[in-house]
Amino acid sequence: MEVGTLSPARMAEILTGYPLGDDADGVYVGAKGRALPVAQSWMESNYGQAANAQSKHNPLGLMAADGSTLLTFPTWGASFGEWSRRMDDPQYKGGVYPRDATLEQFIVTYVGGPLCWSSHGATCANGETWESCHHYLDETIARLNRYFGTTPPPPPPSPGSSYPVSGLSSPISLSFPLKQMLVPKSMTNNRPGIAMSPTRWVQHETDNTAPSADAEMHARYLANGAEGRQASWHFTVDDHEAWQSIPITEVAWHGGDGNGPCNMAGVSCELCVNMVNDPARMAKARANAEELAGAIMKAKSLSIIERHADCCARLANPAGCHSGCPKYIIRDGYWPHFVSSARSWATK
Repeated sequence: MEVGTLSPARMAEILTGYPLGDDADGVYVGAKGRALPVAQSWMESNYGQAANAQSKHNPLGLMAADGSTLLTFPTWGASFGEWSRRMDDPQYKGGVYPRDATLEQFIVTYVGGPLCWSSHGATCANGETWESCHHYLDETIARLNRYFGTTPPPPPPSPGSSYPVSGLSSPISLSFPLKQMLVPKSMTNNRPGIAMSPTRWVQHETDNTAPSADAEMHARYLANGAEGRQASWHFTVDDHEAWQSIPITEVAWHGGDGNGPCNMAGVSCELCVNMVNDPARMAKARANAEELAGAIMKAKSLSIIERHADCCARLANPAGCHSGCPKYIIRDGYWPHFVSSARSWATK
């Protein structure tokens, strides 16, 4: 049962911003670089965020060998070291994790116990069921795919419809609705009214995981003044629709680079992440953003596609420039796929 290893830098990138990120080097050493326990630590404790995990440094839900108590470790890395010791010992608990086990067998045994596997779900421990074990398996596989940048593409989009775009003379064709809620011209803090001839697409993420934080909510937030912030963007996209807030022939304040090319020549898109823990919905949202990017790039003959982080890097990542954005796309190693897909749409 081998699912691959991560580099120290990739593991640190995945764990940044979570409790496990405080000991990323220790986690890497303890896990021997393996991606599987990292993915399991998301399912067990969301990378150490759960209260029990934090109090015991046990993000993997490791129990004493007799199943009596939840173990306590001195560090995050030590817990991953114990996971490795158990998995690498062919005699652990009588060989409960066979060397030739499939990932399905391993996960069902880990989550529901060996009887859960041998009885095909008739006898599972810890209140688990065959269905719950396989949900754990599906989510783990999806996360592993994201670590290695091999997330399978979503189903092909349905035939497109035409939608007008403020700043274009002709509509674009999309497989999902594009709606408009333009910021009033009088709100110059958010819509400065500066004419723009775009040269690039700039991709962001909202970093707002609240369930209600969809594209429409963010469009309304911007149309209502963004709580006084000098901030704006052209489009917001989620898993079912997109909203336009600023004409693509006008500057929006999104790049953090002042008079630089992102602000002054970038068509900006905020990708919603309110569904980031639902791989299928997140894949659809990303696919929608790629399709929209390609359609606009084609309409305006744009060849450059950048992340917000690229805008910040040109300025040596000054404070407040959100140099890690789009956070989840970067952590998941998804950016090369995003670029490839957007450019593919731009040629259709």
